[in-house]
Amino acid sequence: MSITLADAKKYGIKLPPELLVKIGPEHKKRPKYNNSRPVIDGIKFDSKLEANEYCRLKLLKKAGEIKDFERQVSFVLQATFLFGKRQIRPVRLIVDFLVTELDGSQTVREAKGVRTQVYSIKKKLFMKQYPGIRFIEVTM
Repeated sequence: MSITLADAKKYGIKLPPELLVKIGPEHKKRPKYNNSRPVIDGIKFDSKLEANEYCRLKLLKKAGEIKDFERQVSFVLQATFLFGKRQIRPVRLIVDFLVTELDGSQTVREAKGVRTQVYSIKKKLFMKQYPGIRFIEVTM
């Protein structure tokens, strides 16, 4: 009889290695929202929507309609602070794309299939903290 490593961990069983069966690729964990993870230009994207937006921005840059764009840019929404003796980590929003327009202004483009409560709160904090940056949600 053999048992998978996941089963052994689940039940807290310590087994000798010869009894364990490694979980193959057919048992890989599925993405949280059941989306596919495409790879373009060697970059692994979180969704097809984000990958499509990347291709669209590449074309706009090549056509000279935007100056530049960056992927996975982090914005601090609330800085680190002390709560008693405990240090609380900063709250961040990592946006899919930060686009620099021809006039120098900046636009955030966020590819969203599912809007979670956490995302909605972070979006509001972002718009308050960074009023000079336009925020655009790209949906299906």
